[in-house]
Amino acid sequence: MTYSRILLSSLRPFLIAGLVLAPPAVAEQLSNGGAEVPARPLPVPETVSPQVQKLIAAPLRPGWNVLPKTGEEWKPVSEAGAQGTIRNLPGLTERLKVKIEKTTIDGVKAFIVTPGRLRPRTRTVS
Repeated sequence: MTYSRILLSSLRPFLIAGLVLAPPAVAEQLSNGGAEVPARPLPVPETVSPQVQKLIAAPLRPGWNVLPKTGEEWKPVSEAGAQGTIRNLPGLTERLKVKIEKTTIDGVKAFIVTPGRLRPRTRTVS
């Protein structure tokens, strides 16, 4: 008998007890094939910029886990998400020195963003 077999046979009762008595800390299989993972804190990675760390550390928006099923259900979710962007848009356009124009292209609402200053060789590009 080799040393590893002796060690394994002497540890077998402890391994079995550990498996039987251990709390279910692993992902549980759901009936539809998905996995439910136990809740635990996730640290903010140190490998990203301080700006991205701030975004990751921000609290989740209310209703982050609600998935609307129809276009009508999505509309308020989309509008709520756009409110922050709309609020910051004037300052952002000033800092970036751009002009934003609302337009419709083939029946789709769109925006044309134009830099305040164009280089001479790019003014004729369309």
